[in-house]
Amino acid sequence: MNGKSSFWTNLFILAGGIVLICMHDRVNLLSWAVFILGILFAIPGLIGIIGALRNSARNTSVGTVNTASAAGSLLIGLIMVFWPSPFVAVFVYFLAAVLILFGLMQIWILSVGGRGIGLPGWLYVLPVCVIITGIVLICTPIKETQAVFTLVAGIAMVCDAVNGLLIYLSAAESRRSDRKYLKDSLDDNR
Repeated sequence: MNGKSSFWTNLFILAGGIVLICMHDRVNLLSWAVFILGILFAIPGLIGIIGALRNSARNTSVGTVNTASAAGSLLIGLIMVFWPSPFVAVFVYFLAAVLILFGLMQIWILSVGGRGIGLPGWLYVLPVCVIITGIVLICTPIKETQAVFTLVAGIAMVCDAVNGLLIYLSAAESRRSDRKYLKDSLDDNR
């Protein structure tokens, strides 16, 4: 992931975390999230089926796998839109797993991506906390604590995004100082 996409990804994670924090006490927040995801599944499925029907009318070869995946996407999306309640519990565990993956990804970025940069060690604290939060959320019975879950997940997302932005800024500053050092040493050798 390059620096600019990392920056924008962290800004979107930050925005999502802020939305979860601000709306954590909404009764049907997770149902609405599943509803929106259902729409996001159904639209590409519908577009894929329309494309397959248009291609079959033109007698061009239609990919069976593409048509089947479009139909599956549309079906799952419609089920999520019209009957979101079974997906809420799965969605909660999915978000907890995403938190664990975000934390692991940041630790990997710090350890592998920041090898030659010399990033500060305190940047590891928040990713470890995000991983612990994800594990605790997976182990917690969620049905009774949806508001707590969305608040904790929002806080963890904000922490993850802030830490990602700090990593981005630290790496950018390190690269800038390395370029300045290289330029100064080249100027001294002339």
